[in-house]
Amino acid sequence: MRLNKFKLRKHIVPRTHEGAPAAVITPEQALRRTVLSCMLWESEFYEDGVQIAGRIHQLVPQVAAEKVAELAAQSTRSDRKKDWRRSIGVFRKDPDFEEAVRLGREYRDQQTYQKEIAGS
Repeated sequence: MRLNKFKLRKHIVPRTHEGAPAAVITPEQALRRTVLSCMLWESEFYEDGVQIAGRIHQLVPQVAAEKVAELAAQSTRSDRKKDWRRSIGVFRKDPDFEEAVRLGREYRDQQTYQKEIAGS
């Protein structure tokens, strides 16, 4: 009897796009992550909208219909859409934000075309 057999199944670990070990998640969790983390048809870091739609198409049959309906309703709510108007005024009269704006403006003022040419 051989006891030194390499058990390959034990060593197969899901990997991220960059090769790091990834957590094992259920199809429902994968569908939720895919749907709620992107605006469909927008390109993400390593995936374009067509690939995202394909993954959603693969995951939907693996998840209970009630959960898919609940997720669809959650994804269309207006409070999760990207909108610049939702963030206007958030930092009003915030001294830390004002300091960050001042430092950013000061840095940008120092960066001129002539200085960039001289430095290269």
